[in-house]
Amino acid sequence: MVRPFKQQRDAHRTPPKPSPIEVDADGIEQTLPTQRLHKLLALAGLGSRRDMEELIASGRVTINGETAKTGAGVTPYDVVRLDSRILKLPF
Repeated sequence: MVRPFKQQRDAHRTPPKPSPIEVDADGIEQTLPTQRLHKLLALAGLGSRRDMEELIASGRVTINGETAKTGAGVTPYDVVRLDSRILKLPF
């Protein structure tokens, strides 16, 4: 059986556009992907996603010292605490 050749790309085709990059006041690019906090807490084995949403809504979870809100996104460099205990989240 003869395999067909791969189709070659059109030379006039424009390359894909990169995702937008935000730059903060210090000129540092912010390109880190965020994950939903309740998802990461559930993956860490603390309970179900619904249970984690209740924990967040009760004010027991903080991100970088500020009370977390339901649906908040976190990066690998954020410090997440539950009842003043630092959590290691699975990224």
